Amino acid sequence: MLTTAWKLGISIASMPLSLLMLRITHSTFFFLTVLAGFIASVVYFFDFGSELRQISNPTRNEKILGILFGVPQALLGLTGVAFGISMILWKLYNVFIVRQPEYTSSFKATAFACFLVIGGAAMLASAFRSGPKE
Repeated sequence: MLTTAWKLGISIASMPLSLLMLRITHSTFFFLTVLAGFIASVVYFFDFGSELRQISNPTRNEKILGILFGVPQALLGLTGVAFGISMILWKLYNVFIVRQPEYTSSFKATAFACFLVIGGAAMLASAFRSGPKE
C-alpha cells in the first residue's frame, strides 16, 4: 500500500512540475508528461482506494478513506454507463424510428458504446468492493 501511495504522490507532483517546465522551455514534451501524469494519477488513485478497502483490520480513518476513494470511481463508472446507454439509444432511435441527418451509422461507435457500458458497470461494481483481505 505504501508503494502505491508514493506512486500516487509522485504522479500528482509531476503534473505541476511538468507545467512549470512547459512554461519555461515551451517544449511539447512536457505537455505529454502532464497528460501521462494525469492518467497515472487516476489509475493510482483507484488502485490506492482498492488497497485501502482490502486491509484486513482497517482503522476508522482507513475505512472512511477507502469509501471516499471509491466515490470518484463510482461516478466515473456511472458516467460511462450513462453515455454508453445514451449512444445505444441514439443508434436504435435512428435505425428504427426516424433517421436524423446528423446520424452516421458506424460499427465502431456501437462497439465503443458497448465498451462504455461494460467498462462503466465493472468500475461501478468494483468501486466499493473490498476484495480479498491481506
